[in-house]
Amino acid sequence: MAQRPETASIGRDGRWHILIRLTAEVGFDRGVTRGVLRFAGLHHRWRLYGQPAYAVDRVPNLRTWRGDGVIGRILDRDVPLPEGHLVNVSTRNPPPGIPTVGNDDRAIGRLAAQHLAQLGLSHFAFFGDDQYCFSRDRLRGFTEGLRDAGKTRDVTMLEFDEEASHARQRQNLVAQLASLPRPMGIMALTDTYGWNLLEALGEAEIAVPEEAAVLGVDNDEFVCEMAEPSLSSIKVASQAIGFRGAEVLDDLFEGRPAPETPIRIPPIGVISRRSTDMVAVDDVLVAQALRFIRGQPPRDLSLDRIFGAVPASRRVLERRFRAVLNRTVWQEVHRYRLSHAQRLLAETRFDLERIAEMSGFANAKQLGAAFRNELKTSPTAYRRRWQSPSEGSPGTT
Repeated sequence: MAQRPETASIGRDGRWHILIRLTAEVGFDRGVTRGVLRFAGLHHRWRLYGQPAYAVDRVPNLRTWRGDGVIGRILDRDVPLPEGHLVNVSTRNPPPGIPTVGNDDRAIGRLAAQHLAQLGLSHFAFFGDDQYCFSRDRLRGFTEGLRDAGKTRDVTMLEFDEEASHARQRQNLVAQLASLPRPMGIMALTDTYGWNLLEALGEAEIAVPEEAAVLGVDNDEFVCEMAEPSLSSIKVASQAIGFRGAEVLDDLFEGRPAPETPIRIPPIGVISRRSTDMVAVDDVLVAQALRFIRGQPPRDLSLDRIFGAVPASRRVLERRFRAVLNRTVWQEVHRYRLSHAQRLLAETRFDLERIAEMSGFANAKQLGAAFRNELKTSPTAYRRRWQSPSEGSPGTT
């Protein structure tokens, strides 16, 4: 993308001159930008401009832009807005009257609730900031999803004081976390919030995931993989948001009406990592067996190794698994292997034979059978949905 020209008039050189008001420093913004670039590549009348290195809180001033349109983060604080066609892709605090294409934040909250509730937890918290619309909507969806899952206890809102120093924010968060019942599941507003939460949990000497399971949002791979432990996260359809937002902007250029209500794009699914790799169970033997299973490479697992790692007979452990989890030990191993294969399909370009071998399946044919039986799709179709530019429909891994 080039830097903004001093002037640009509608129709000059036969193209629309458009500012992408996003930053390469944020994973969500990078995904949206890829979606916009994909649309622009199909429509050669677009000339794009941008300043990809600015910080989120120092976005380019819209009042100095002299092009035909803007797509990106347009916030309530930007009012009054310049003339020209504008499309907002942020649900942080969108200004009224501007077409918005963004995340379905309540659906994100509900998906987080579904993921954390299935871990067997009873206590939940949310780490966000209620001055932002998208934080309030995600908390609302999270609460609704937990209620639908039969979790009736109130969600604890971890307070965030934006005016306090970083040291004071961390101190306050550590104190709040230390007072919460455990084990607990915590939804973080974004992956950055999740990173900070993991750091605070470490200072509070609260083990993750054994005492606190943490789930972020955006699946920013740099943040998630650098976190300790690695951060599970909801993968949002950022590229689809960018592409759909570009379609709306093009409609405005062509004189077609703007959508009357915001267009909400649902999340794709959950990428599970170590921060939620737990099941909250009271049975000590079952918990010990689960920790052993999830601490091994899937291809190295066998029933003999599992039974040898737990101080109980095979019959006793099988009975305990059925009573606590309503499945056998072997079914738990199968679930673990299938989850591992899902992640490799979503995040790598390894061929199916290699993924099958790494995940503990005999071959690609056996892997395909497991996907069709359990997920009602093929490994190839699953990969296409997660890795395609359009990002497909929602799912969970």
